Formats: sequence, structure tokens, C-alpha cells
Amino acid sequence: MMKRKIEKLSFISRAKNEQGSVMVVALLMLILLTIIGIASTTTTQIETQIAGNDKTYRANLYRAEAGGMVALQGLDDGSTAALKSLTYAWLHGSLPDADIRSATNWSTTNSAQALDSANRYLAVDVGIVSGGSLDLSEPSVHEFAVYGRSVQNKGVGIVRIGYKRSF
Repeated sequence: MMKRKIEKLSFISRAKNEQGSVMVVALLMLILLTIIGIASTTTTQIETQIAGNDKTYRANLYRAEAGGMVALQGLDDGSTAALKSLTYAWLHGSLPDADIRSATNWSTTNSAQALDSANRYLAVDVGIVSGGSLDLSEPSVHEFAVYGRSVQNKGVGIVRIGYKRSF
């Protein structure tokens, strides 16, 4: 009879020891799930920032292109005499500053406003196209470098568009 009681006591003591291990396993699972949640949140924040930057880049690119298209329209509509004499304030024989990103190029005296104050354009007469006629009796083809710029949401977009016109 004594033998049975000892067996029951050892069974009960083992069962009491196992109840604590469930708590440890549950705590480890909770920690693991917390780490996964934090990593997912961080990844989501980074992806949101990337999407925002891409949106800003595209908006500036398209706005700069729109500014360049306004300049192209001005070149198309401009008289030959005005183009030859570089009459327009936004049309130059060379860039005021060699670096197109320079604020000097985009000042109100060297460029023109397209859509709003954050969107400007300018053009540079590159000269007669290589291989074009230098004969004064024939029209010559001039090449222009047209630039559009947009500054919006801490981003800057600048595009260069080539344009040729004979006169």
C-alpha cells in the first residue's frame, strides 16, 4: 500500500513542475510575436516614406516638363526677329551660370514662371546645328536647349528638352 502512495506523490509533483513550463513557452511566443510586429511596423513606415518620395519625384518631374513645354510653345510662337536677338528674358545665348541647378539661372530675371512661382523655365540658343547651312540666303537650323524646373515638397526636378527651329 505504501508503494502506491509514493507513485501518486511523484506523479503530482511532476505535474506541478510542468505547469510553469507552459507559462514560459507562452511568454516566449508573446515576445516573438512582439518582435515580428515591431519589424512589420518599421517596414511599413519605410515603404510609406519611399512611396511619398516617389510621388514627390514624379510630381516635380511632370511639373518641370510642363514648364519646358511652356517654353517650347513660346519658341514656336516667337517671331524670328525675337529669337535671333534673344529678346525674351528667359532666352539666353548661354546659361547665366554653368551649373543648371544654380539659383542664378532660376532667378526672376533669367527665367520665366510657368504654372506657379515654384515652376519656372528658360531656354538657351545653342547655335546653328552641326552640318546646317551657313549660307545666308538659305534658312539655318538653330538648336535650343529648353529647361523646366519645379521645386515642390522638398524636392527639385529639372528637365532638359532639345528643340530645333529654322529661320
